[in-house]
Amino acid sequence: MPNKNLLLLSLSIVVLSLVIFYGFHSITKKRAGEYLHHLESAESQITNIEYSSNEDSLSKNLALVNIMNFCEDAKDHHSSVLVNLFSYYNATIIVFHLLTVISAILALFIANKGWTNVGSPIKFFFLVLAGCAAFYGLFPSIFGQKETVTKNLEAYLCFTEIQIDIHSYHHLSSLDSVSNKNKIKELDVFIPAISKNLKTCLDIYIGLDHSEIGSQDINPLKNIPIKE
Repeated sequence: MPNKNLLLLSLSIVVLSLVIFYGFHSITKKRAGEYLHHLESAESQITNIEYSSNEDSLSKNLALVNIMNFCEDAKDHHSSVLVNLFSYYNATIIVFHLLTVISAILALFIANKGWTNVGSPIKFFFLVLAGCAAFYGLFPSIFGQKETVTKNLEAYLCFTEIQIDIHSYHHLSSLDSVSNKNKIKELDVFIPAISKNLKTCLDIYIGLDHSEIGSQDINPLKNIPIKE
């Protein structure tokens, strides 16, 4: 087979793997978005609170509303990152396993026939598949996709927990048996506690592990002798 056909074959494999990758990415992103939408619909029941018009507690209640809104915006960020990275991670794993299985089958065939007895197209096809499988296999670990997905999910749940605490406090403090004076005292304690919890949720989770790249192993110049 001419070199031109081998080049076209390798490009076809790469393009096909990308098509499969983005196909699974789109499907997974759509499904994950639907599941998260149902969760957000349920959580919307606790995000809308009405604060008291009492002048003594008005500013403190407004602070709670601002924290609630801040948590909602932060959850939107983490849910967006979560859905995108989760879909990329799943698509990467699926394509990696698919390429690995095909490469393993070709490897068994080549081992049975012998490397010297196999034609160049099959060898080339095997090497390209193995290279693509290695690329997709390293991608999740280099960019820490699994860890980033987990941390963004934890952050999303952390902000949700704060919203639940605010909603529970607001419901209990709205009871007629609680006087305005006691409400103000409770707010003076509750707001700093919520703010402290809020700080534990604040972070941006995007991972990149340079140690997984192994730049020393792929340095093309390391074996070239240097004349002194």
